[in-house]
Amino acid sequence: MRIEQIKREMRKLKRTVDRAPRVWRFRGRRVVHAEDWKYGDYSTFPDKYNILVKANTAPIDWCRDYATLMEKLEDPLYGRLVCSNCTIRQAQDVKKEIDRHQKYWQDQGGESAREQFYKEAGEIHAKYFRKLDAMRQVQWRVFNELAGAKGRTCDVHNHFRCPHRSERNQLLEVGYDA
Repeated sequence: MRIEQIKREMRKLKRTVDRAPRVWRFRGRRVVHAEDWKYGDYSTFPDKYNILVKANTAPIDWCRDYATLMEKLEDPLYGRLVCSNCTIRQAQDVKKEIDRHQKYWQDQGGESAREQFYKEAGEIHAKYFRKLDAMRQVQWRVFNELAGAKGRTCDVHNHFRCPHRSERNQLLEVGYDA
């Protein structure tokens, strides 16, 4: 064989290996590559998190096993999804929104500009906008003070790489409740 032919064979084998799932069987079901998994085929599992999987249409035991498989594989997309319920992340998102609105009104002329906008918007719309502002403040206080975020931030956004490992499950549970 020539060198070029060997290199081609090596690349072909590498693509085959890269395309194969890391786990072949899990809890009695076959694991297939995510692109090969057919929606509604509950005799197999995709090897990556699939956003199309709806817990209300899939069998309960399949969903439970699928979630366990994603935990075992530490799938990054699944980790981001789980992390979205974290108290710290929710508090951080609400705080960003509050800061964005404050910056906007400072750029527009401060509190007087905001009041002028409310006056021009009319009574019904002004009530609505004031309610939104108040709800953002309440949400931030709930997540920050009651749920335990305590002003902390997190840029990881992956459940499996969480820097708050010791209290990770509690933060998720409280964040979901909040």
